[in-house]
Amino acid sequence: MKRIAIVLVILVFVFFAYLGFQAASNINPNSSGGNLPANAATALAKAQQNYILVHVDDLSRDKPNLISVWGVFVYYAGANQVMFIPMMPSHDATVQSSLSAAFSLDKKGQVNSKFIVELNKKFDVDITGVITTDNTGLSLFNALITGQNTPILAAPPQTDDEKHVVLTNSQFFFQSVCSAVTNRNIALFEAIDWSQLVPGHFVTTLPFETIMADVQKLVQSTAINQCSVLSNE
Repeated sequence: MKRIAIVLVILVFVFFAYLGFQAASNINPNSSGGNLPANAATALAKAQQNYILVHVDDLSRDKPNLISVWGVFVYYAGANQVMFIPMMPSHDATVQSSLSAAFSLDKKGQVNSKFIVELNKKFDVDITGVITTDNTGLSLFNALITGQNTPILAAPPQTDDEKHVVLTNSQFFFQSVCSAVTNRNIALFEAIDWSQLVPGHFVTTLPFETIMADVQKLVQSTAINQCSVLSNE
C-alpha cells in the first residue's frame, strides 16, 4: 500500500510538472527556456500549492488523537486542478506507526514539525500549509457540503476494517467537495460560519486572507475546475 501511495503522489507531481511546463511554454511561445523571465520559475511554483488536511478527534483535549490525513494538491491555472490523496490511515503498518508516533499538536493546535518532516519523508511532498479540524468542525463542514447532519464521532482506527471505514467516509466527503469546486459553488463556500469553527475546531498555518483568496481563485474561475479524489478504497 505504501508503494501505491507513493506512486500516486509521484504521478500527481509529474502531472503538475507537465502543466507547469505547458504554462511556461505559453509565457512566450517564441522563446526558448533560456529566454524565460528570471521570475518565471517562481511564478509557476506559486501556482501549485500542496496542503495537508489533518483530522483529529477533539481539539479541546490536551492531546488530540489523530484520525486521518489527506493531501490536497492544487494547481491554479486557466483551468484549476485539484486532487485529494489519502495519506493516513494507511494499511501499511510502517507508515501508520511512524506517522502516529511522530504526531502531536502544540498549545495553539498547530501540528509539530516532526510530523511534517515524517510526512515529507514518507511521501516526498513539500507542504505549503496545514489545516487541522476535529470531529465537531468536520461535522459542520459535512453538514454544509453533503447535507448530512449526523454528528461525526470518529475515533483513531486500529483495524484494517476501521481504517477502511474512515477512508471511505473521507472519500465520500471529498468527492462532495470536488462537486462544489467543479461547479464553482460560491454560495456554499460563503455559507461557512467561521464563528462556529475558529478557534475551537479549526486551526491552520495559513493566514485567513490566503484561504479566502485561494477559494476565490476556484469559485471565480472562468474555466471549469478539474477535481478528483485519488483513493483506492
